[in-house]
Amino acid sequence: MGIEIYDGIIQPGESTNWWARHRFITRSPLSVINGALSPSLLWQPEKSGYYTVVMVLREYWKEDPRMELMVSTIILNNATVITQIAETGNNAHK
Repeated sequence: MGIEIYDGIIQPGESTNWWARHRFITRSPLSVINGALSPSLLWQPEKSGYYTVVMVLREYWKEDPRMELMVSTIILNNATVITQIAETGNNAHK
């Protein structure tokens, strides 16, 4: 499994060459061939805007793969810290 971040919003209908229309930002792990069992990514955006997180299956395809995703954001505004967490899967906040 791998995590990739792209600039802009990748629409669900963009099934062909979407990677050519959106600027690649970063990935974890760094390999485009091998994935990781539980990849994680710590990233600080250079600018505000919209970004798309893409979960990439790098290993042999297994039917009905299971994954959980947790995204945390920390916003610093003067001395105020705002934390937001969004999760999917069994541990998701209801």
